[in-house]
Amino acid sequence: MMKPMNQPVIARRSIAVAAAVAIAGSTLVGFGTSAQAEAPAKTALLAHGAVKANPAWTLAFHDDFSGISLDGTHWGKYSGQAGGNGAGHWSRSNILVGNGMLTLRSRKAGRRIISAGVSLHTVAPKYGKWNVRMRMDHAKNIKFAMLLWPRDNHWPPEVDFAENDGASRARVNTWLHYGNKNQQIGKTLGLINTARWHDFGIQWRPGLIQYLVDGRVVASVRKYIPRKRMWMAIQTEGLDRARPSTPPITDLQIYSVTVWRWTG
Repeated sequence: MMKPMNQPVIARRSIAVAAAVAIAGSTLVGFGTSAQAEAPAKTALLAHGAVKANPAWTLAFHDDFSGISLDGTHWGKYSGQAGGNGAGHWSRSNILVGNGMLTLRSRKAGRRIISAGVSLHTVAPKYGKWNVRMRMDHAKNIKFAMLLWPRDNHWPPEVDFAENDGASRARVNTWLHYGNKNQQIGKTLGLINTARWHDFGIQWRPGLIQYLVDGRVVASVRKYIPRKRMWMAIQTEGLDRARPSTPPITDLQIYSVTVWRWTG
């Protein structure tokens, strides 16, 4: 189970991929050659991203991680064992801020993988838009997920708006969880090289969820849309015991997080 700072315990299942998603005909998306070289200037990011004036969206939160520690007035830190995954462990010490980035580090510790997660639990609109600029190192048995979780802690719903199962950094899926039997609607965002920098986002309005990559809508859902306030979490997780091939350190780097409230 995970327990974000200042939040009730969440009976969080491990976000294992529950079904295969067809990706035939998709195109691998990627650019740049290194993490630092690909990251744009912060001012350029604000101009490039969806911070442009739009009367339907009101800016609620932005963090470009320009300090040396995580802002505890907004963010919570995971610790302990991942719910539903005996191989998943989280440590607050693996959450790092520096060089204009938030880093969620996964460390190989003997046969265990100790990872990290954060929750933006203070920003929980009913309908909104989230954008995360990120990349993650290769490691086949370490996954990542960016998700929306209900503020009242009654699950489902849950919306995983960017999830990689660790088998390859070239596949990203989404999952909408709904109903008392955990029904799911899965979508593929295509073949995307998440070892390079990309913007992943979600637009959630009454009757509609849209998933975005680099500012472009790539998939939509129009049924079973949540109608309660939700906040965002970002996490990494070891899927099984560390292997000889598991890197000693695997980093998920986050360049910025922005949230808007729906006011349309």
